[in-house]
Amino acid sequence: MADARQYDLGQDIRARDRRYVLHPWATQGDVHAPIMAGARGCTLWDVNGKEYLDFSSQLGNVNLGFSDQRVLDAMAAQARELAYVSPAYLNAPQARLAEQIAGIAPGDLVKTFFSVGGSEANEVAIQLARLYTGRQKIISSYRSYHGGTLGTHAASGVVSSNASGLGQPGMVRALWQDCYQCPFGQTYPGCGIECAEQYEYLIQLEEPSQVAAIIIEPVRVGDGVQIPPPEFLPKLREICNRYGVLLILDEVVTGFGRTGRWFASEHWGVVPDIMTMAKGLNSGYAALGATIVGQKIADFFDDHFIHFGFTNGGQPLAFAVGSAVIEAYQADGLVAHAAEMGEVLHAELLAIQARHRSVGDVRCLGLMGALELTRNRATRESLISSIEPVNYSAPSPLESMKALLLERGLLAPLRGSTLRVYPPLCVTEAQLRHGLAIMDEALEIADALVPA
Repeated sequence: MADARQYDLGQDIRARDRRYVLHPWATQGDVHAPIMAGARGCTLWDVNGKEYLDFSSQLGNVNLGFSDQRVLDAMAAQARELAYVSPAYLNAPQARLAEQIAGIAPGDLVKTFFSVGGSEANEVAIQLARLYTGRQKIISSYRSYHGGTLGTHAASGVVSSNASGLGQPGMVRALWQDCYQCPFGQTYPGCGIECAEQYEYLIQLEEPSQVAAIIIEPVRVGDGVQIPPPEFLPKLREICNRYGVLLILDEVVTGFGRTGRWFASEHWGVVPDIMTMAKGLNSGYAALGATIVGQKIADFFDDHFIHFGFTNGGQPLAFAVGSAVIEAYQADGLVAHAAEMGEVLHAELLAIQARHRSVGDVRCLGLMGALELTRNRATRESLISSIEPVNYSAPSPLESMKALLLERGLLAPLRGSTLRVYPPLCVTEAQLRHGLAIMDEALEIADALVPA
């Protein structure tokens, strides 16, 4: 039980936060989140000592887990030696990390441009694609998410992207891939992979000589772990090759072991021209994003000027962290562990689906799982629409479910009708089953919203 001093500390922090902080993705008067004080492994605790099992990896980024001593030691050692230098200069940690990334990246992806996070990594990918091809148009998809900067928000296709205005010219959106609620009204197999075929029509309609690249998440996470059919990415690769259009794969969330492979694209044997990464690259220890390109693009920039950069794009402290994180994944066998635990997760999610009429679909790849909540399994109608604009002044019918998860000490992201499972890759089977038991209990609230 919290003592008076802890309670007073919490009240003081909350009062100061309310007065001075603007929070993302929130109406400021409705911010009532726990006040976190510490974390280790897969567990966080608040200022009152209450523990929370993290099934979100925070924002899908804490792949390694919290407070890994190897990373903390590497961070401290680099801070004492050289914490920062302008990206105009060379430094050993940068060269070392770039070599490590090239060593685990698929195909001929070889040379990396460093930035601050995933949004910037995707901004870099878009600009490099335009410089390399001399073309301007970028094709993305609706219901995707590529970042919070102006350019990446314009490339994103989530409903909230419309709130920030008209975005950038030259951005073209395709319909999304979704084998559960197909926007083309098709059923897999036998659908002709229309979700991929449409990109050829879009390239033709937008004029091939004007289209620089297609940017896509290999597993769409914008509205909840949409795993493509096996033909989708290879077909997209073929279309890009046919028209000289670059394929940019956004592996910001799906990279670094999350799906049971180093990168999700490896599941389908597809090598992009440009690949972006962040989140799992640094596991939340220091801000870092990266954009890696294939050999042809790397060679092009040997004598073509790159006219942009970032103040913190050359930070040795972050590079040392990235190297330590990659080495920890390798030392602990966490990519293989994620694949093994992913099998447990998938089996348990299917068992949960069988017990709850509100669960319409189960999607899982490695330690990246989702339950799609439905009002009607036969029609596949979502419990809460993910297409209509959100009415932030009206509480979600699933608010009580969110509250129960939090009360039971489980951090599991529930957005719209999708309940996600993204634990750190170091999660044990016992922790996995414990968290799923809490989700099982909370789903009774969703079941009550579904007609019997």
